[in-house]
Amino acid sequence: EQTLYIHDAEADWVTITVYSSTGKIYQRASINLPDHYASISLASLPEGVYIVSATDSNGETRTLKLKTE
Repeated sequence: EQTLYIHDAEADWVTITVYSSTGKIYQRASINLPDHYASISLASLPEGVYIVSATDSNGETRTLKLKTE
């Protein structure tokens, strides 16, 4: 199972968006971070390369490249 783990010591929530390499949105979720930790399953994604964008409640955005197999 493929799972993305999220930790943000200062944010109350985060919005995760998963894009394909062509820009198609595959998944979007807003997640509360009650203990500053959360996870999101990526098991439904087909094999490929994705861009994951995370914007937190403080307005900070982080982006990473992800490869599923």
